[in-house]
Amino acid sequence: MNRELIFSTLFNLIANNPSLVTTDRQVRPWSDVPPSEQPALFMGQGDEHAITRPGFPTKWEMQANFYLYCNRSDDPAELAATQINNLLDVIELALKPSPVTGYNTLGGLVFNCVIDGRIETDEGLLGPQSVAILPIKITIVE
Repeated sequence: MNRELIFSTLFNLIANNPSLVTTDRQVRPWSDVPPSEQPALFMGQGDEHAITRPGFPTKWEMQANFYLYCNRSDDPAELAATQINNLLDVIELALKPSPVTGYNTLGGLVFNCVIDGRIETDEGLLGPQSVAILPIKITIVE
């Protein structure tokens, strides 16, 4: 298993979106990302969990989180939720599993890579800033 290759491939798959102004694997707080740098996408690596059983290959479950920031200060009439919803749809499509296997293997690097869990969102009800955090689960069987 090559962790760096897995995480860089995942990041490049999602960050390769012309709608995004800023992308980075180093997470920054939304308050440190000015409106001119948004929409922005950051990826943070999370926990890893090894599942071992005698006589079976090790199964790894790794976590990544994507932080998506949008700011509608340049167009107050636009709904912040619209920006977030459109970008979430693009990310979901990029992670869509193969119609043949039902898995997204990141080009054969992993067993599966999916959005897994609750997507936290703040659509900017109290201001122009909106945020979404997407949990990604990566499964590897060695």
